[in-house]
Amino acid sequence: MSNDERVRFRTATGSIYLLARTDEGMRWHRETVTLGSGVLRSEHGTLVAWPEVALGQRCELLSEPINPPLPRLVLTSEIVALLDEPAEGVS
Repeated sequence: MSNDERVRFRTATGSIYLLARTDEGMRWHRETVTLGSGVLRSEHGTLVAWPEVALGQRCELLSEPINPPLPRLVLTSEIVALLDEPAEGVS
């Protein structure tokens, strides 16, 4: 039996994030970005701690370092919606 956990949310800038906790570890992925997010590319990382996800709050994604030894911290804008997983096979 798998203990997989997935959380998707949209931020105030319109970005959509997917957090996943599986037997292989914890990861995050920014699926959708907008001009309001300030960056026009997808991003992802390996989480070192599972973040708190709450409507009306920002999410702190503490990830493995890009340039060791300092960890990477991504702070999202305010979470405005929790989302269901997209349908299997739909991109």
